[in-house]
Amino acid sequence: MKRIAAFVLSVMLLVSVVNGIVVLGETNPFEASDKAFLSTVAVGLQSFDPATISNDRELQAVPEKFMIVQIKDTVSMQALSTALDGIRYDFIGRSTDRTVNIPVTQFAQFSAKHQSLIAFSSKDTVRKLTATPNDLVYSGQWALKKMNFPKAWNITKGSIDVRVGVIDTGIIRTHADLVGENILNGYDVLKDLPVMDDKVGHGTCVSSIIGATTNNKLCMAGGAWNVSIIPIKVSNTGSIMTSSILKAIAYAIESKCKIVNLSLGGGRTTPFDQYYINKLNQTGCIIVAAAGNGGNSGYMYPASSNKVISVGAIDIKSKITYYSQINDKVDCAAAGDYVLAAANTASGYRLVQGTSFSSPYATAVIALMCAVYPALTHDELQKVLPSICDDAGAKGKDSAFGYGIMNAEKAVKKAVQLQSLYVPTPSPTPAVTPTPLYTPTPAPG
Repeated sequence: MKRIAAFVLSVMLLVSVVNGIVVLGETNPFEASDKAFLSTVAVGLQSFDPATISNDRELQAVPEKFMIVQIKDTVSMQALSTALDGIRYDFIGRSTDRTVNIPVTQFAQFSAKHQSLIAFSSKDTVRKLTATPNDLVYSGQWALKKMNFPKAWNITKGSIDVRVGVIDTGIIRTHADLVGENILNGYDVLKDLPVMDDKVGHGTCVSSIIGATTNNKLCMAGGAWNVSIIPIKVSNTGSIMTSSILKAIAYAIESKCKIVNLSLGGGRTTPFDQYYINKLNQTGCIIVAAAGNGGNSGYMYPASSNKVISVGAIDIKSKITYYSQINDKVDCAAAGDYVLAAANTASGYRLVQGTSFSSPYATAVIALMCAVYPALTHDELQKVLPSICDDAGAKGKDSAFGYGIMNAEKAVKKAVQLQSLYVPTPSPTPAVTPTPLYTPTPAPG
């Protein structure tokens, strides 16, 4: 009888739901969806091989309008499955993150019946790239010298163990400076496939500034030669939906990106911006974003969110550009005005301008730091920014340059110092549960 009672109790624990709260041992009805997502993550971390990837998936002709809905943490997966019955939905990341896209046409019905399950929600808003390159031309790479990259390279040229997620418009796979093994498959949010192309060229420019193949006798060098670039495609135009950015961040979390570059933004924010930035930051990832190109004091998001390094743009004379945002959220500045980048052709190059391109230069500096000090965190980086930037503008931190122009040599030397002082936190020793001795039940009689 004891064995029967124990079995019944274990079954009750497995399936019971009390007021929608998660209980021990609950099965997840979305397990297949999560496995598919994690499989996509695994494929994205492989080196690119076009022979193994199909690109024939069609995009939806007219994208449907969605509401992004955050379900409360206390809601069980079984209760969520019941609530979503009959609703066309799409998870952002794992189901256990409880972030769901629901069509606007069905949201009223869902919220009327299940308002108690919703933590917060927001319309799926549009963001923009913070620059779109247009002119194809070649010039010297003044930015690398201005930011002291050559001296930093005497210490480190980066590490393939440092994963940099580039949330952007994709990457041109055939470009001669972007064909190395360090350019991984990545993830196309729009097609749910590895990244195959870049119809805009913006992501290609950004990725080349961070990690273009170097010492190959071609036109340009990336700031961090050996880092692993993970392209995460969120747009085929200059516009990006918030839900696509959130899916990209969820992918970056699972991919264990050390740094994520976001050369995009908008003047409005939603509760999901900070929520997902916090989730990414908690993994130890450093988020870098373009300050914005409005040339005013307005906040641009995600750059102006907490736990994000906001980067303004300077020109060849070390002056802040006329278009760079000027506000108290700007952390630092980097080269961004007529800087060389890979064009969206097999072998072309172009001069580009915008904080979209100062952001990846800052990302490259941070990637070099992480190569020598892998444990670097956002909070540590914020503390040392004054010592790794060349002060410019008003003395100290100001709203145009932040702490100043990033200096790659200073940054790497500071990282070497931090690594020498680093004492890893020991992992707790798991408690050993003794195995109970088997006591046979006496035979009756």
